[in-house]
Amino acid sequence: MQKLRLASEPFLFLFMFCLGANISLLPQLTISKICHRTFNATFCQLPAKWTLLEKDVNIYRQAAEWDTAIFASAYIPAIFTILPVGAMSDVVCRKKILILPAVLAFIQNLVYFLCAKFNDSHITFLAVGASITSIFGDIQGAIMLSYAYLASVSSAHHDRTFRMVCLEGCISFGQGLGSYISGLLVEYVNFVAAFALTLSTAFVNILFVVFILPPVSPSSVSKDEEEEESDTPASNTYIQFVQKIQQANLALCISYRIIY
Repeated sequence: MQKLRLASEPFLFLFMFCLGANISLLPQLTISKICHRTFNATFCQLPAKWTLLEKDVNIYRQAAEWDTAIFASAYIPAIFTILPVGAMSDVVCRKKILILPAVLAFIQNLVYFLCAKFNDSHITFLAVGASITSIFGDIQGAIMLSYAYLASVSSAHHDRTFRMVCLEGCISFGQGLGSYISGLLVEYVNFVAAFALTLSTAFVNILFVVFILPPVSPSSVSKDEEEEESDTPASNTYIQFVQKIQQANLALCISYRIIY
């Protein structure tokens, strides 16, 4: 089977990079928006605002309630949408399905970018942006589609296990790196710069899926791999075992006919 140097690993890394950044940024952006809504914009721009906000328990209570609503708007619908998307990935070209999370992640980060750019906008828009990726199952949906694509282009007897390990590494490394870099941007620049990075990363992910990722049919299995699987010692042993059972069954039927 022809080996592909690039499969869904870069896609999952870029997706998890944006995800890690968003998980780190959204709670902070929520507090910033509540600050703008409760106090004036001048106060929220002061370096000492966080020290003053720590004494206001009501601010953090509101932020916790909004964070719960934001993440629930993404994860609860994803429970129901991941099932049809998973079934669809078995009958449609794997690449066409991967375009869906790439495009929707870009739209999601565009919403976050606009919310950071216009800090006076309502917090509800953050929940709307979080719910966009629930159309394909959110995090688990993207991981599932990445594994499905990789399973279609890798060989079970050669590189599939190693490449699955690489996918797992993309999940942890991408999410951690995105959270770390976005945190530095918020610390030394602002939220707009951090979400501009995630927006650019999501756009690069679209370009990768559209122009670089090869199209793969879910039912595409090479003849060489089929022959290789049929020629394995385990397969030969199983076939011989079944043949012995059939011969024994035939002998019993013949003996039964002769006796009775």
